[in-house]
Amino acid sequence: TEPDRIDAMIMMSHYETACGRMGAAQRILDKIQEKLKGRHQTRLYLECVISRSLLTFVRGDRTDAVELLNEALSMAAFENAIRVFVDKGDAMHDLLAFASRQPEEMDVFDPKLEFLKRLVEIADESTSDHVRNRGADGLTKKERAILGLLHQRLSNKQIAAKLCISENTVKYHLKHLYRKLDVRSRGDALTVA
Repeated sequence: TEPDRIDAMIMMSHYETACGRMGAAQRILDKIQEKLKGRHQTRLYLECVISRSLLTFVRGDRTDAVELLNEALSMAAFENAIRVFVDKGDAMHDLLAFASRQPEEMDVFDPKLEFLKRLVEIADESTSDHVRNRGADGLTKKERAILGLLHQRLSNKQIAAKLCISENTVKYHLKHLYRKLDVRSRGDALTVA
């Protein structure tokens, strides 16, 4: 379906960003934004704006990143969409923290300012939980759980269902799991672990 293709494109833009190919990531996000023009797919548009704000932040353009983040916060505060920000990880935590230190960018009575403060608190908790939940092997609890489910030969979709997370979150954890184990595939991960 079209939403699934757009989700896949968003994941690809994240991959390109992680690989340092900012131009490729930007082109993908531009295509997504063009596809979504005039459509009523708020979640996908929100994902696109958040991804663009992160890419802009990673590129070092703090002002434009905060501007894009403000657009995303305006949409998300109305729907109380927290997870879409928190699931973006450390880079989003850094962007949220940076934006929260820019009070001149927002009206004190703006509801998105309160929403931003809440997101920063949740991201702080998530980051400290992430550090606290690391085992001696350097893997987080979630990564160890996914590794255990890989041993059961489950697909990403089945793993997501068992852990009550999205397939994209499974892929995110797998990418980090593979990096930590210094492997390139499921089979390699199972052999090493």
